[in-house]
Amino acid sequence: MDNMEPNAMIKATLEVNSKALIMGCRVGTLLQREIKERGKAKVEEVQEELKTQATKHEEEKTAWEKGAGGVGD
Repeated sequence: MDNMEPNAMIKATLEVNSKALIMGCRVGTLLQREIKERGKAKVEEVQEELKTQATKHEEEKTAWEKGAGGVGD
């Protein structure tokens, strides 16, 4: 680099900076997409867990009502 012309050095530096800026934008976009997809997967996972818990609650409620109904009769 010591024997490069100043204009060539500036041009090379600008080119590297431009490519770095473009790569930075692309990486940022990919990271945002990855975060969004993980968020969707987590929401789906939580919704599935809620469905499981609701089903379990209904089963326990039904069993409790059957047990409580037999005691008072």
